[in-house]
Amino acid sequence: MMSLGRKLSRLGSAGPGTKPAALVAHAEPDDAPAEDDRWDAFRSALRRKATREQARGLARTAARAPMVLPGETLETEDGPLHRILDVQSLDASYQGVVHRSVTRVDASALARFALDDSFGDVDPARLVFLDTETTGLAGGAGTVPFLVGVAYIEGDSMIVEQWLLRRFGQEAPILRRLAEVLENASALVTYNGKSFDWPLLRARYVLARLPLPRIARHLDLVHGARRVLSARLDSVRLRDVERELLAFTRRGDIDGSEIPEVFLEFQRTGSHPDMLRVIEHHALDLRALPALVVRFASWMGTSEDGARPDDARDRLACARVGARAGHDELSRRFVTGMLEGAAGELASVGALLEAKQARRAGDVDAERSALERAVEQAPDEDVRHHALVTLAKHLEHRAKDFVAALEVARRAHGLVEDDVSARRLERLARRSARGRGR
Repeated sequence: MMSLGRKLSRLGSAGPGTKPAALVAHAEPDDAPAEDDRWDAFRSALRRKATREQARGLARTAARAPMVLPGETLETEDGPLHRILDVQSLDASYQGVVHRSVTRVDASALARFALDDSFGDVDPARLVFLDTETTGLAGGAGTVPFLVGVAYIEGDSMIVEQWLLRRFGQEAPILRRLAEVLENASALVTYNGKSFDWPLLRARYVLARLPLPRIARHLDLVHGARRVLSARLDSVRLRDVERELLAFTRRGDIDGSEIPEVFLEFQRTGSHPDMLRVIEHHALDLRALPALVVRFASWMGTSEDGARPDDARDRLACARVGARAGHDELSRRFVTGMLEGAAGELASVGALLEAKQARRAGDVDAERSALERAVEQAPDEDVRHHALVTLAKHLEHRAKDFVAALEVARRAHGLVEDDVSARRLERLARRSARGRGR
């Protein structure tokens, strides 16, 4: 057995075959720093670390310091209300559209644009334009509108009023002030507000146990924008429509997807350099809405010298909207203007729309002529087949020219052979034979 002395000797070494620690403790290089020098270096490192921590602390303190925001904070019965107010003369303009022109908007044109006859007697001078910035796009009780704004006319001024939620739980003053502005509105105008902004605000009124404002009418511009612009634009976001109709491209504008994160950081620290950009982005949205109303209404107006879209695709879309609104004269004027110099699909589709107008007017010859042009101008087999089938139906049911209808139906069947066209051919063959027999 190993003696106790040998065991203790092994414990003092670094392992088998090594010398005891006591024998190697002083095996240091000749140029090793002295003990005092080591302590000096250690104390210097501590001082540098303390300096860095102090700098970081100052930076955090500066970030937490409340930033200077535009506007003023008003004390109300419901709590503090931070308001940002911009008042401009009605003779001023936004991207070439004079504010005063809002008061001259043709209400019937708005009704046609909205496909809603109730706008026919709206007072354009009492329109209220609304927009919000929120903590997210999901909606529901967890989404909070932290920046609510309106634009409206008061006297000889166009007023843009924004209300900023400085702290969560302080929504009541904003909601109360919004209700006051909406009280005398002839209609509420938003961009995607029917699906997002207004349902969200309605939920906040319920959660705050405040009475919900009553709005006489709600015009959501995004629906009309889709009807008249989607044939040409891939996106009808507000900034895209603003670029097309007002020839204005925002420079340095913050992207909407970044806005919730900016506000949440502002809530945590009391400061964020991009909050000013968020407020300006929101103000631009509000200023754009009245100008877009003027542009859209001018497109749908009945005046001979009214503005018309430059692009034939937009004119065709407006013609369709006019037809849906039951205003054939306006629709015909759009189609006539669009067909000038048009070719291919636009000319064919325009001729089909012209045929519908002639049918409603009871003009059988004009309808036939338009349908024949639609067949001639068709750019591909799909459009040609549709035009041929429509022409065959017209010749059979309204012109009662069964021989011509049979010939057209054969051409359509040659493009698409299906049971419907086969039955049409059989029926027209019998009817044309009876006609020849008589």
